[in-house]
Parts: sequence; C-alpha cells; structure tokens
Amino acid sequence: MIYIGIDPSLESTAMFLFDSETLSYEYHSFFVTHDGKLPRKRQKVIDELKECGVIVHIFADNVDRTKVKHAKIKNDANIKKQANDICAAIKDILHEGSSIEKLESVLDDAHKEDLNVYKMMAENDLNRFCNMKSVAEHIIQAISSFCSYCDSNQVVMAIEAPAYVASGSSSVDLIAGCAFIRDVPNQLETVGVAVNNTYMLPPTSVKKHATGRGTATKEEMCEAFTRKGPNDAFRELVSTVATKDYKPMDDIVDAYFMSYFIVDSILSTLS
Repeated sequence: MIYIGIDPSLESTAMFLFDSETLSYEYHSFFVTHDGKLPRKRQKVIDELKECGVIVHIFADNVDRTKVKHAKIKNDANIKKQANDICAAIKDILHEGSSIEKLESVLDDAHKEDLNVYKMMAENDLNRFCNMKSVAEHIIQAISSFCSYCDSNQVVMAIEAPAYVASGSSSVDLIAGCAFIRDVPNQLETVGVAVNNTYMLPPTSVKKHATGRGTATKEEMCEAFTRKGPNDAFRELVSTVATKDYKPMDDIVDAYFMSYFIVDSILSTLS
C-alpha cells in the first residue's frame, strides 16, 4: 500500500509518498514563485532541498504584484479625493443649479478608477487559481510515477483539511485555491490509481499526534521531525537550518506528518 500525505499551500504545497512494502519514499515541494525568480536566500534553501533528495517543482506566477499593490495604495489615497469631488458636485447642483450630468460624470470617473483596481486584483486571483490547478496536475503525475516505480496502484491519502475558523481574505483564497489539491483523489482514477481511502485531517489533530500539542508551532513540528522523521539527509537539514529559513521545509514536514498520522507504526521504522 502507498500512503500519501499532502499539505496544501498557495505558495509551497508539499507531498510525502511512502510505499509500505518496499519502504521507498519521496519528498515533493511544489513551490510557486513570483515571475519565476527566487531571492538568493530562498534559492539557497531550494538548492539544499534538492541536494537532500527532495523533488522540487517550480511554478512561475507572472502577476505583477507591485502593480497590484500600487493600485490598492492609489485607490486608498483616491477615496478622499473621490468623496470631495462628489460632495462638490452635489453642492453645485444644490446651490448653483448645475445639471445632474456633472454628478454622473464625477461618479463615472470614480467608478472607472475603482474598476481598474478590481480588474488587476481579479487577474491576480485568477492567476493564483490557475497555478493551483497546475500544481494539482503535477501532483497527480508524481503520484502516478511513484506508483509505477513501486509497482502498486493502491493508495491511501491524508490531506490537511481547510481551517474554516481562520479569518481574513488569505484564508478564503487558501480554501478556494487548495480545492484543486483536495480534488486530487477524485482525479487519480483517470491515471489508473485506486484510492482506497482519503482522510481530511484537521491541522490540530496532526500537530497533537506529532508533538503532543494541538497548537504546536512550525518550530515544534520541525523539532518533532528531527526525532520521528526518516533518518536521511533531509532530516539532517531540518535539524541544522535556522528557524527563520524553515519555509518551505515546514510544509514538507507537515506533509510527512499527514502520512505519519495514519501509518506511524510503519514509518517509525525509518527513524
């Protein structure tokens, strides 16, 4: 049986594959970068992951976030100006008998300015979701290849469930974008992989199983991995890297513990 753990993320989805018969396993990191480039420090981490045998998949996000951020700032600064222009137009109508067309013109200009901002923000979201769809397709390919290598098409999957209690727009994006990842079990049948079971695991349950505490930090999860993870080069890297440089290692660790949650009795033999 092949056990699969997946930690969905907008920028660094991770997956751990494990065959209980041969004890073969693979780490995968699906990393989304802005315009395909990586800061020198992040590139160093990616290179270290590759040296440790982690299979890294890079996806380019071509949205100009500087432009989007500028549009938001411009829109915020323009709100007061729009309000002043609208108030002035209304005063003209009330006091000078100006036509209603002047107010309509002012409102139309403000509307166009807002639409430009919303258009860029919508393009940003659409591009993000296209990236997530592409990540899901690569996950399916990676699982199919691993199944062929292990000569097995029977899998059990554990995927992190969405945190619906989280607040903020980013959590909404995460739930929506990662829906592509959580649909992977349904899509695997198209490539001849049989999914015997799929577990949607709450993050708190996985953390408690890994560390004994349901609110464990990423530092605590990585520390637990240095004790419970496979005795290999990746575990050595996690044990030596600075906590501020855990990304995307912490996502890979979470993916491992997704599998560990459902098959710790076998995975413990790799420690």
